[in-house]
Amino acid sequence: MKKKTLTKTACTIAVAMTLIGLVGCGKNEEKTTTQETAETTATETVSSSESSDVSAEDHTADVDITQYPWVLCHEFSDLEYLTLPEGADFFGIPLPITNENLSSLPYCNNLFRSIDAAKDEPAKNISLRVEDSTYPTLYFDAKGMTVGEVFDAKQYFLEIAYLNYTHFGLDKKDLIALKKANDLKEQEIYLDILTSMYGAPNYFRYFASDTDVKTLIYNMTNPDKAGNSLNDTSTYTFIIGWQFEDFGISVHFAESGCVTPNGYSTMFGSNMSISYYPIEFGSLEDYYRETYGDNVVSELITERKKAFGDVEFLGPNPAVTEFDF
Repeated sequence: MKKKTLTKTACTIAVAMTLIGLVGCGKNEEKTTTQETAETTATETVSSSESSDVSAEDHTADVDITQYPWVLCHEFSDLEYLTLPEGADFFGIPLPITNENLSSLPYCNNLFRSIDAAKDEPAKNISLRVEDSTYPTLYFDAKGMTVGEVFDAKQYFLEIAYLNYTHFGLDKKDLIALKKANDLKEQEIYLDILTSMYGAPNYFRYFASDTDVKTLIYNMTNPDKAGNSLNDTSTYTFIIGWQFEDFGISVHFAESGCVTPNGYSTMFGSNMSISYYPIEFGSLEDYYRETYGDNVVSELITERKKAFGDVEFLGPNPAVTEFDF
């Protein structure tokens, strides 16, 4: 069940981003987050590392690092487990999330309005969406078990499929002001908010099992020469995550490096999703390994230093952290 769901999600984003690549990209391009679920599936189109023009030498960046995609210019950690910041929550639910927290939320389901009411039902047939859309949907992911059994064993996960500014307590005016004053994209703001809440992520993966990290960096910084380039645009679906001892939080998004007549720029796909996994369900690496492969955050840290030299990687934008989320 996990593999099917994840593959569908990754491929959906890959198809959407391929279509975006056909129309080009720009640093200041406005994108509206869509709330419609795409049902498209496709095969992976990223070519192998052998097809990209990567020599044995390291490729030093020839432009300001801050112009590159978010995953290439922001801080990451190679710690096995992060320390949970005091007061951190998951969209209003205190961390780590307990069964008591989840039981108290006001669920909205065609048949069941509480976990207790659904506890004797087959878990594979049930998901519970909270009435307040700020909160995530609760998914039960275990065959041959009831909702109650899965809940007690913490074999569930929570997900917000389409992350938007309302989940962070922003109104449209605040979002527009942040974007214009700081030349930020909507998705950059979300990622900066999350890193201000949880710290530098310690999980990194992308949907291209036949491309190593060195080649990915080259493709993203040289999209006009990349093996997976479409209209001088190199696009990947990324997962970044925060693995704590008791749980993990991950974010899915697609990002592109582009070469246009105006020079290098970056672009995000319109949709981002975020998920929470209790450790009983497995670590982020356990959950994503079958579909994406191992956590390569250490390789990212090493290869970025080779590519960019002794530069200071970025933390959250100060303008973003000034808001009380």
